[in-house]
Amino acid sequence: MALMKAFELNIQSEKKTGDYWLRFVEKMREFEKRFAIEVVFDFNAVRFFVYSQKNISLLTTKLQELFLKP
Repeated sequence: MALMKAFELNIQSEKKTGDYWLRFVEKMREFEKRFAIEVVFDFNAVRFFVYSQKNISLLTTKLQELFLKP
């Protein structure tokens, strides 16, 4: 089994609805069937990481207000 690559998910707006997250997951599943999302709660920030075997940074062009960086 190949190693998973880590990508930090940067959100460009302050509020995201549940529908927005569902669309994000749908876009991810179109591109990669097996992925994981990690949420890290820091002192004054919440950080999101996406793990995938594929390079999903190209998916950024299909996402609105979200950027994936390796």
